Amino acid sequence: MPPRDPAQPEPVVRTFRQGSGLAAGGVIAVLSVVFLVLYLVGDRSRGPEPAIWAVVVLLVVWAVLLRPSVRLSEHGVTLRNVLRDVHLTWPAIDLVEARWALTLVTPDGEAYSAWAISAQRPKRAPGPASSGGRINPMQTLSGALDPSRELIDREASAGRVGEEIRRTVDQYALAVSRGDMAEQEVRVDVRPAVTGVVAVALAVALAVFAVLA
Repeated sequence: MPPRDPAQPEPVVRTFRQGSGLAAGGVIAVLSVVFLVLYLVGDRSRGPEPAIWAVVVLLVVWAVLLRPSVRLSEHGVTLRNVLRDVHLTWPAIDLVEARWALTLVTPDGEAYSAWAISAQRPKRAPGPASSGGRINPMQTLSGALDPSRELIDREASAGRVGEEIRRTVDQYALAVSRGDMAEQEVRVDVRPAVTGVVAVALAVALAVFAVLA
């Protein structure tokens, strides 16, 4: 691959993770670190098992809640899952599903799901909720219950991310047809998520050691 022209802007990479997973993982990770620190500076007469379990929790939280993501770039979509990563070029995406989780289907019918992006219940589109500069609770409540208000997908939900992927696939096809972009090869690369596999394997090994110690 030829070196990138420094005058050209960096390729845009968008990364999607759901806030609920990040929040839960962050809280658990912080609590585990606090517990580990208190254990290290306190009474360690109970042996190393408490510290080992804290490390196990940290490894599992990172592998399951913090690392998984969906990345969009000019080269396609990368699904970073717990044990494997999947990269699909734009022409390799034939169908985008969002019923249970974000799922990308190739022209051959192979389906690949994203661990990080699940389906979420849509919400009502925002409507007028104030009167004279003050919030009107009755108007807010009636607006929330109004069935005529449009339902929209939540941020980083399977529906919202799937819509973004569909739009980008269409933009890619248009750019290729205009000659503004070289046509990409239809390719799906599936490879082990090395860091995720190592984290899970280490967590299992430490858990077994703590149980048998």
